Amino acid sequence: MRHTAYAPNVAEMDATGWGELVDSVDIRIMLGWGRGGEPVNRSSAAKVINDYRFPRAAISHPPDEPDRPRLRLWRLADVERWMDVNRPGWRTRRPVVEPPVLEDAPTTRAQLRAA
Repeated sequence: MRHTAYAPNVAEMDATGWGELVDSVDIRIMLGWGRGGEPVNRSSAAKVINDYRFPRAAISHPPDEPDRPRLRLWRLADVERWMDVNRPGWRTRRPVVEPPVLEDAPTTRAQLRAA
């Protein structure tokens, strides 16, 4: 039985109904912030992700093999909520990107030349 305290919040969902999704690599990085910076190794992340108290994956593929998923995606809001409760202080150690990159910032060489 999964923990029900991490039910999705409708206000946090986007137009697709899913909200922002993260995979196991993103979760490894987030867990690393709680330890001081470096991403945790895969086995440590797997222990956390496979724990019954961790939020259930929003997408688990392939659906015909639920015991052996090759791809799992979680809602970012659910993972952040779990991290706040179970890894206090992880947000304070989150690296700051300076300067922040705007969504519409020119990134390709052609865009930079034109700007």
